[in-house]
Amino acid sequence: MLPRDDFGSCSVARRQLALHRTRAAYEQYAETLPSEVSATVTTHRYWAMLGEGVVKGRMALEHAHEEQVDGEAG
Repeated sequence: MLPRDDFGSCSVARRQLALHRTRAAYEQYAETLPSEVSATVTTHRYWAMLGEGVVKGRMALEHAHEEQVDGEAG
């Protein structure tokens, strides 16, 4: 079972893009921290709960998601 999120009833594309951006923001933030803390942030159990390859797959599809989200109405 996947962890619950706070994205409400938005589209799958919006959820995937939000997860990608959240992960990217955590990784960017982690670069500013000491290496011990950085590893803790980027290897948080939430990312592991998503399953191997899920986050990487979402990141690989970022541009397609952005195009779809940009084309959606509000």
